[in-house]
Amino acid sequence: MRQSLAAALAVALALAACTQVRNPATGELQYTSLTPADEAKLGREEHPKALREFGGKYDNARLQAYVEKVGNRIKNVSELSGQTFTFTVLDTDVVNAFALPGGYVYVTRGLVALTNNEAELAGVLGHEVGHVTARHTAQRYDQAQVGQIGAVAAQLGGAVLGGLLGGSEGARLGGEAGGQLGSTGAEAYVQGYSREQEFEADQLGIRYLGRAGYDPNAMATFLATLGADDAYRQRTQGGGTDEASYLGDWFRSHPRTPDRVARAVEATSGELPGARETDRPALLAALDGALYGEDPAQGVIDGTSFRHPGLRIAFEAPTGFRLQNSPEAVVGGDGRGRFMLFDMASGVRGDLRGYLQQGWVRNHACRICSSCR
Repeated sequence: MRQSLAAALAVALALAACTQVRNPATGELQYTSLTPADEAKLGREEHPKALREFGGKYDNARLQAYVEKVGNRIKNVSELSGQTFTFTVLDTDVVNAFALPGGYVYVTRGLVALTNNEAELAGVLGHEVGHVTARHTAQRYDQAQVGQIGAVAAQLGGAVLGGLLGGSEGARLGGEAGGQLGSTGAEAYVQGYSREQEFEADQLGIRYLGRAGYDPNAMATFLATLGADDAYRQRTQGGGTDEASYLGDWFRSHPRTPDRVARAVEATSGELPGARETDRPALLAALDGALYGEDPAQGVIDGTSFRHPGLRIAFEAPTGFRLQNSPEAVVGGDGRGRFMLFDMASGVRGDLRGYLQQGWVRNHACRICSSCR
């Protein structure tokens, strides 16, 4: 009974900590435990970590200035036009873009090189600006809090049921099983919420494209390019078929690319039909001389082979593995549940099994699968 009361009190305290804030993108009133000031503080704190994680800021003043110009053009037609945004090009060939709360938007040089024109780049930046204006981080934070409370409640319930069926040992086993089920349910709940956030960010990005004078169809054309690039990598890097690489829709943090294309195309039909600017020459001029592909100073991946001339290291991964390089590690997976990590980690103590289960899987395995797109 005391455990049940404690769980109820935790829920009550979580609800009491919420404040009512109007969502800038939708205009709706939302109850959230993160204020805009909290989000800005969180972004400032996480910005240096993001730079370290993704190779740092790319040292190319022309490309950086170009991305800032396009990003601010999009930001200036958003609901947070008066807020300062920080747009950063990251020094990695991994095709990715993301945003932190408080207006921190990141795009990799690999993704910029994949775009076909300025409008497509603007669509990517608009999608990430949409995550900020819609306060998706605050929503995810609150959903995670609810999910954790639900997991605790499931664990307590399992312990009570196990105790009734099998005494103290039954309570222990029941609590473990309940906790595992609760955690799995919480993860699925939060990840499912994120899929809708991705769709909403697509819609907001299309809105901003039209307002800024770009062709709104650029969102759909880039998503189609992204899908084609993923299919090409699957065929050429030993990842198997496209379907085999997915972890399953229920746990995917982003919707499948074909679904996003279909919904983006549908959304463009009513978005400012007079706006049609794409500006491919401006993009090509900004990319002229930029590094394409992996930086040899960080090592080079060729199929299943990795070579690092500076460190004089080379190895061959098992057949069927896809490798991905970063400044911290080389990770790989075969799309069938087998993973590998080469990280030269220092100061690691304990047994090998414990390190694999508690260390590198948690920190690195999510980079391997293409579902993180």
